[in-house]
Amino acid sequence: MTVTCLPADMGGGDGEVTARAVPRVPKEGRLPTLTKTALLERLGWSLSLANSLLGEPDDRKKVAGYRIPLALFDLRRVEQAEASPEFIKAQPELARRRAAAVKAKATKIERLTEKTRAMRITVVKRPFDRVQEEAIDHYNDREMEMWLSGRRSGDDRSADKDSNPAFLERIMVNYIRHELTEYDRTLETTIGKVGKYFVIPELWNRVFTLIAETYPELADECRRQLARKSSNEILGQGSFIPDRSGEVSGTPTM
Repeated sequence: MTVTCLPADMGGGDGEVTARAVPRVPKEGRLPTLTKTALLERLGWSLSLANSLLGEPDDRKKVAGYRIPLALFDLRRVEQAEASPEFIKAQPELARRRAAAVKAKATKIERLTEKTRAMRITVVKRPFDRVQEEAIDHYNDREMEMWLSGRRSGDDRSADKDSNPAFLERIMVNYIRHELTEYDRTLETTIGKVGKYFVIPELWNRVFTLIAETYPELADECRRQLARKSSNEILGQGSFIPDRSGEVSGTPTM
């Protein structure tokens, strides 16, 4: 059968190619299979190239929790397609488009990073006891709101000045970050996937570092929250917030 690939703007990046799809392998003679994700991670593949050279998957497997069955491609058929003239012919244009995409991504990261580093961030300085009292009230107000809306159930989780010290430090840092820290918060919601992994950690590091400098008593908690937030989003970044002894410590976000 002859299959025409989808346009390059649907993830292919290798232009229009008309190719004869490699015949599907009978079920009893199949080698290990690849998911579409694993296929596209192989060198030289794109979505449109997969559509044009492979066509329909060799099998579909239902996965719990997913409405659409998982598409599986026979490894032998994939390897046959990779040896085809059509696959080889598509490589130069595919490589050119991927290189352009990498360059565009790097430019965006650079611009967003510069914007983040230049952003004005301020933390309001107040007496420590007052901030603790405000943080407790703020926390309890939010808990009450959760109860009234039906989003919270179970035991009473209210806070007071005799609550666990580590817990009080946590809600104080949260309160300072949300209520006493000023910066352009639209950056966090409009930055996109690229910014999420490469720029937002830079913003978090600046915010928590400034909170720690303004309230040295909370520096350890700032370090913990920065490490926790970063480990949920990106690997390989570090925080450098001065500890209470005045030394600089790097906290890996692994």
